[in-house]
Amino acid sequence: MATEQQVMEALQARSLKKQKQLAEKALTEEIVETKIKNRTEQSYDTAKKKAKCKGVKKVKCPVNSRPDVDTISMGYDRFLEILPGDTWKYLPHTFASVMSDGLWKPYPYLVMISNIMATVIARGGGRVLISVPPRHGKSFFISQWLPVWFLANWPHKRVLLSTYEANFAATWGRRARNIVKEKGARVGLYLAEDATASNNWATTAGGGMVTAGVGGPITGKGADLGIIDDPHKNWQEANSETTLKMIHEWFDSTFYTRLEPGGTVVILHTRWNENDLIGYLLREKTTDGWFSIRIPAIAEDWNGEEDVLGRAAGEALCPQRYDTAALNRIRSNMTPMMWNALFQQRPAPMEGSIFIRSKWKYYTVRPKCNFILQSWDTASKKNWDSAYSVCQTWGVSELGAVLLDQWRDKVEYPQLRRQVEVQYLKYRPNVILIEDRDSGQALCQALQQETILPVLPVPATMDKVIRAQAVSPMQESGRCWLPDPTLQENLWVGEFVDNAATFPNAFFKDEIDSMSQALAYIMTMAMSGRVMSSEKRRTSKLIEGFRDLM
Repeated sequence: MATEQQVMEALQARSLKKQKQLAEKALTEEIVETKIKNRTEQSYDTAKKKAKCKGVKKVKCPVNSRPDVDTISMGYDRFLEILPGDTWKYLPHTFASVMSDGLWKPYPYLVMISNIMATVIARGGGRVLISVPPRHGKSFFISQWLPVWFLANWPHKRVLLSTYEANFAATWGRRARNIVKEKGARVGLYLAEDATASNNWATTAGGGMVTAGVGGPITGKGADLGIIDDPHKNWQEANSETTLKMIHEWFDSTFYTRLEPGGTVVILHTRWNENDLIGYLLREKTTDGWFSIRIPAIAEDWNGEEDVLGRAAGEALCPQRYDTAALNRIRSNMTPMMWNALFQQRPAPMEGSIFIRSKWKYYTVRPKCNFILQSWDTASKKNWDSAYSVCQTWGVSELGAVLLDQWRDKVEYPQLRRQVEVQYLKYRPNVILIEDRDSGQALCQALQQETILPVLPVPATMDKVIRAQAVSPMQESGRCWLPDPTLQENLWVGEFVDNAATFPNAFFKDEIDSMSQALAYIMTMAMSGRVMSSEKRRTSKLIEGFRDLM
């Protein structure tokens, strides 16, 4: 039998061994965090300095930590060769590529997100909002691979994942658990035998993952990484004030309170409207330091905002899944409001911000008009992303301004020139307004020299939004009349109303430009009590008032 002294020596030796193991574990975790920080902080900080947006941090982020490397085209085997040692473990996208044996594809926008995730998580206390179009692979990366990567580097910490429904959230929990079960040994990550449920499983180091439905209870311990992926189920729920209020209150009272000190929150979803979860946080939680990333399906030149991936206008986000042609087919089957919100991540108020839906008036029998004008907004290219040429025919009646007809198409200049005469012969307007710039300038000159059409060049010196705001009181007062959209020949009216409601967030603004030009002319006539004749148009004080509105 061992003596008391031998027992004490054995206990002391065991204690020293335990202390050594804990010290080695702490050192390993410190090395991991240092490597991740060094790997991504420099590119993150460089990008952040370029941010121009006040209040919300929006930056152009690096597409790849190795910009000279095209991980998609080079193939999985070659990709592994360029990674020295075990550095693939330290970034989520390289981790996912290796652990999936090349099945998961590191598309450029996912690599960008990966670099951001690694940085904010390693720093601690991150708050990230990501707006991404549907069906582009965001959930597989954020809800499946990011939790596994996180636990592989910090196996003693916990992940909380929520989606719009508890069972759906548990699906991602099960997939992450199965990866740990089947491949975790490659990175020293193991499941605890006594906690393996899909919605609540643990690692042998004391960490783990819990899933829950948005709006439901969250059981278990706190979270070091909180993820909310698609909190809104569909268009109906996303536009329900009751449902939205429930989600906002649940986030504040239940989800946010589970976060551990230094924990990171990642919220990603397709935008639905201005009051969805991302919209709510950007509006109401401005002091929390949210880092917002807007990733449209098709790159665009919108309000001077630089594309986060450096794409040229018209480029698809992930052509390997949806090229430009495929995205345009989707757009043709959606209203502009849905397309701008779901795919371009630019939601607008349902009722509209400048032109209110409920303020339009509709007629079935065309009112008698004592004055007719045509308003042209011209373009001269037929590319898919080029603007339309638009001719709106407006009448002036006792009711107010009456939209009689609209022609809208993408044509080259010769067809545009002919269409002006075609539209004139249909209605014989008193005046033809043409914006005096670009193709419109050449069009005005040609028509004035070669025809006797009553053409009035309109200088466009004012911003489109300001021009629209200047004429919006006429629409808001119920003095703008449109054809009945329920009639077969007037199906275009519904799209026009959608574009007006989403302006200036709509991709195409041609219809609104044409309308603003026409209404400015009509308002000038109403204020003066006179018609601007073609003979006196250049010297009349009336045209000066018209120019002030334009």
